[in-house]
Amino acid sequence: MIRKILLTNDDGIDAPGLASLATVLGGEYEVHVLAPDQERSGVGHGFTLYTPLRCDEVPGRFPSDLVKRAWKCSGLPVDCVKLALLTLMADEPPDLVVSGVNRGANLAVDTIYSGTVAAAREAMIIGRPSVAVSLVSQSRDTATHGHFLAAASFVRDYITAHSDQLERMEGYFLNINVPAIPGDELKGHRYTCLARTRYDDGYQVHKDPAGRPYYWIEGSLVVQDLAEDTDVITVRDGYVSVTPLASEYTDKSVLERLRVSD
Repeated sequence: MIRKILLTNDDGIDAPGLASLATVLGGEYEVHVLAPDQERSGVGHGFTLYTPLRCDEVPGRFPSDLVKRAWKCSGLPVDCVKLALLTLMADEPPDLVVSGVNRGANLAVDTIYSGTVAAAREAMIIGRPSVAVSLVSQSRDTATHGHFLAAASFVRDYITAHSDQLERMEGYFLNINVPAIPGDELKGHRYTCLARTRYDDGYQVHKDPAGRPYYWIEGSLVVQDLAEDTDVITVRDGYVSVTPLASEYTDKSVLERLRVSD
């Protein structure tokens, strides 16, 4: 049975999505928090190698009746998970790691770049059940407190209904994307695969006052797969997308073809 939960994210210790999870889950579970001390979005599965990590407890950051202990870390989301599971909570590890609620979608190709998803992936690698959860809003500014609470409430209800399944997860974790609509308008959830997407990227080139060039990335998402069972289409249709992501990257069909043709 899931009793103890570690919360983390890539939006930082002060992010509204993290506060929503603490509020909703803290009433029913023993909740601990370890999150970056500032926003670390888009860092993927990076972690700190060449500088020391700083980690400070932040008493009072969350209500004491909802969160047992909370820390902020100078590192990246993966650092937070490693530090919590391997050191700070090693003697009494959490039953589940929840990363989020991210402010913005983590669908399709975004799962490669996402610090939110990487934190859940790292927990899986270490051997703890984990979930990444994101709020799919049109822009960062359109995500409201109500939207975050609806996403956190979905996570709570999913944990309650699927506790046995979550405890048995091994070699995969769940990537959850919740449409930014009122909770009573969510149509339910569907199990999905990742859509095929890519970014049509480029760089703006500018010059600083000293005449040196600097570069600013820009681009747009190109959806290459419109199948109904994909995460992108599922969220577009008003359902919560739940995608199991595995640690196995090997394309086994290509592997067999290579072996046969060699």
